[in-house]
Amino acid sequence: MLPKIAKLTFVGFMIAGSLGSASIAEAAPDAPRETITVADPSGKKAVPNLTGVGLLQSNSGSCTAVVVAGGRGNIIATNAHCVSEKTGLRFMPQYHAGQTPVGSFPIYSFTTINGWTSGGYGDVSFAVVGKNASGQMLSSVAHPSGITFNGPKSGNIDFYGYDASGTLYLRCENQPTASSTSSSSVLKTACKSVPGASGGPWFEYGKNQIKALNYGGTESASYASYLDGGAFNTYNKAVEVSNKNPSW
Repeated sequence: MLPKIAKLTFVGFMIAGSLGSASIAEAAPDAPRETITVADPSGKKAVPNLTGVGLLQSNSGSCTAVVVAGGRGNIIATNAHCVSEKTGLRFMPQYHAGQTPVGSFPIYSFTTINGWTSGGYGDVSFAVVGKNASGQMLSSVAHPSGITFNGPKSGNIDFYGYDASGTLYLRCENQPTASSTSSSSVLKTACKSVPGASGGPWFEYGKNQIKALNYGGTESASYASYLDGGAFNTYNKAVEVSNKNPSW
């Protein structure tokens, strides 16, 4: 029997908690403001590694998610709106056209920023997954990507995301980014986003290093949640949960 998704509370953030009712303009006061880099553990991946990009499925829809470095290798990053108040959550790395070559990994716990808004401030989540049906750890079948917090908002990206049919596409290649006029916590780039691409990683161009997570867009623009100090604190909570549960 799978454990229930963890429901933990802590100041400034929530794990599997309810939606925040209002937007927060800034990260929590204790959030770091300096650039923090969690590197690809191999130290050799100069381009996006797609073995860790996969489909995040719930009983009410799907998003994109990506394995990130840290903990015991079983942490994924996606949007908060993709996991909050969802049931049947499972992650399928390398998913393609109905095929799950390395299996499905249940979500056991996830963290979100308190006060996040869908398509706005802090639409970021870090989730801890369990083993697949074969008893394999996520780290044994999917390579993690590095992640940068409080990094430069400008600079070119490669953006990957699924569409509604479950096909992974390179949505943007070598496209510049900038802060959105609506919020300093939102980045934008001039390429198309589609349903299913929410949670898709924005990689620093030519690197296996994530700088933001896509949350939506239009025919001509995509928008992403910038990974700031609040996201770093949320990530650290997921790392703590991962390390404290070796049986997962």
